[in-house]
Formats: sequence, structure tokens, C-alpha cells
Amino acid sequence: MEIPVQIHPIPTEKQGQRPAFIATLVTEGALFGFCVFAIFGQLLALNGVSESTAMKAMILWLVGHLFLQIVAGCLVYKIVQVTVRKYHWSGFLSASIAVLTMAPLASCASFMVILIAFLIMGIK
Repeated sequence: MEIPVQIHPIPTEKQGQRPAFIATLVTEGALFGFCVFAIFGQLLALNGVSESTAMKAMILWLVGHLFLQIVAGCLVYKIVQVTVRKYHWSGFLSASIAVLTMAPLASCASFMVILIAFLIMGIK
């Protein structure tokens, strides 16, 4: 009696690039949408603060958010490539899980950056 052996294809360099790229674009778009939403929220929250202090806080947040957006995009790209090549997941499953985990995590981290920027600038 023979034991069936499952043979996986040898991972190539291009395997997983398209789903990884699409997942990165979707994540970046979701974070950009959060960025637009957060800017309007900050405009409302910073209503009674001096203009120079509010602008410094918003610039500080924007720098932190852009850093988080770049890191999140790189992580999503790498996660999708690893799950497709090493664990042989489908591209759609890998991209969906990566986007659905990284976009909320990066959005929460960006909200924490808003709070840190307010604390640094002395806004209560």
C-alpha cells in the first residue's frame, strides 16, 4: 500500500507578487481613508487651541502616520509573500487576512500617535 505524497511546487521569485501588491494597495488606501477621517476629527478636536500649536501637533501626527503607513505596507507585502510561498496559501486568502489584520492595527497605532502628539504639544 502506497502512502500518497503531496508535492508542492517549488516557490519561484514571482510567486505571490501580484496578491502582495494588491494587498499593499488596499491597505494603503484604507489607511489613507483613515488619514482623511482623522484630519477632520483633529480639526474638530483642536478647535480651541492656538493655530501654531495645533499645526505642530497635526504635522507631528502626519509624520508618524506616514511612517506607520510605509511600515504597514511593507509588512503586508512581506506577509502575503511568505504565506503564499512558504505555507502555500491561496493569494486571495493571504491578501484578505493581511489586509484585515494590518489596516485596523495601523489605524489604532495612528490614533495612538494622535494622542501622543497632543500630549507632546501640551494639548488637554
